[in-house]
Amino acid sequence: MPQDAIAGSRVISTSADPRVAGFSGGQTATILKGGSDIFALTTRVNFADSHLAWTDPAWPSPIPQLAGNGGGLGGPIIKNKFFFFGDYEGKRRVQGTSFTSSVPTALERSSNYTNLTDILSQQSGAARTDILGRSIHRATILDPGTTRFVANGGVDPVSGLTNTSGADGYVRDPFSSVCGPGTKIFTSAACPDLNKLPNGRIDQNAVKLLNLYPSPNAGLGTYQDSPGLFEHSNSFDTREDFNPNEKNQIFGRFSYSDDPQFIPGPFAGVADGGAFQQGLQTAKSAQMVAGYTYPN
Repeated sequence: MPQDAIAGSRVISTSADPRVAGFSGGQTATILKGGSDIFALTTRVNFADSHLAWTDPAWPSPIPQLAGNGGGLGGPIIKNKFFFFGDYEGKRRVQGTSFTSSVPTALERSSNYTNLTDILSQQSGAARTDILGRSIHRATILDPGTTRFVANGGVDPVSGLTNTSGADGYVRDPFSSVCGPGTKIFTSAACPDLNKLPNGRIDQNAVKLLNLYPSPNAGLGTYQDSPGLFEHSNSFDTREDFNPNEKNQIFGRFSYSDDPQFIPGPFAGVADGGAFQQGLQTAKSAQMVAGYTYPN
């Protein structure tokens, strides 16, 4: 509700009886302004900008550019009998957001995603060991077409190595023409073609989807951006009061609010990269109230 429409508010609360199980509750009651025999006008303008705000250099954060305006007007339609009141509030907010995202590297993109060796350099930690005892560099891509079952204590017919893991399992071989399946240690130094995939194994539809992502601009596979969040809200109220005589009172009110927001994702275009709460959001509401008072 626009602040120019509020005549007052109060909190109504109740306490639970300590003798029985229960909880306290409460509600806020807001009273809307009405017209009178005197014409009254209020106006206001609010403005905030990053150049007018102080921020701690140690904790920088985006400062919104905020502009708002509103006002109210009330007065008589018929002296002592019929009155009106109306108000409006508008808000325009533009605020920068900050994103740091992972995207395909320049080498991956230029190779049509057949050369994924950049992944190896982005990983650290101990190599993994499969059930055949082979040490394989972390983040090495294994060929799903070589998947096979090797029983515990059995000899793998492809590599000639024995499963000494103590359990049955499946193995796959890394993509490499330099190091064959019988290699005991797979490293990028010993096998320079690790993570280089045959062009025929790449789905071109997947390539088109990956190319929707932007190129890195802050590191090997990192993209940073600060798109703007936009909020353009409008709301208004109108109230009419009619007193046909000293005992009868009639009033009617209509309120409307439209608060659309665009919350950007980390990427522009179709890729977007946003989560559930991001994108174009709309929040509209309309209320109509009428009342008649006749004291006994």
